[in-house]
Amino acid sequence: SAQGGKTVGSGNSGVTVGNITVSRNTADTFTLGKTSETGKITFNGGGAGTGIFMTNDSKATMIIASNIVLYTTSSNAGQLPLSIDHNGTGLLLINGNIEGMQGVYKTGTGTLVLNGQNRFAYGFNQEGGTTQVGVDGTFASGPLGVGEVVLKGGTLEAINGVRDLAGNTLAFDGTIKIKGDLSFSGTGNAK
Repeated sequence: SAQGGKTVGSGNSGVTVGNITVSRNTADTFTLGKTSETGKITFNGGGAGTGIFMTNDSKATMIIASNIVLYTTSSNAGQLPLSIDHNGTGLLLINGNIEGMQGVYKTGTGTLVLNGQNRFAYGFNQEGGTTQVGVDGTFASGPLGVGEVVLKGGTLEAINGVRDLAGNTLAFDGTIKIKGDLSFSGTGNAK
């Protein structure tokens, strides 16, 4: 278990988890992994979904510095997205790269910050809260992975300058807000 302000390393061999849950009513900062470590955090729910959960009462900020692998087999590609349900008031910063043949699904009212060159291949879906992107994308990787970005609610925000999300197309389905300078490839579609 970690205490406020501490770094929990994933080590050079990495770690496999089903879920990560943060429920802390003090404004501490937790860091998972270190940029100097080669180990990755692998999410493997064993047939069930996997996720990162920050509860309603959580005021803590969590920084994930390690790279993340979304466990994939030939039979489950695209079927087990990483669920990020963030309802706390602290930030969730993912500074490592996310890779795997799965997608990422964001719900909740909290703020998610993506700063990695992510290569998850089944798109990004957002139903609420705010997602901030802090790096540019290419056709091979980017903060929102590769593929379609479906915004069903909440805010998508560029931080640290103009952000080019070249590897993504955009689809809208609901009330959304876009803040800052973002550019996408292709055309946006209303669903």
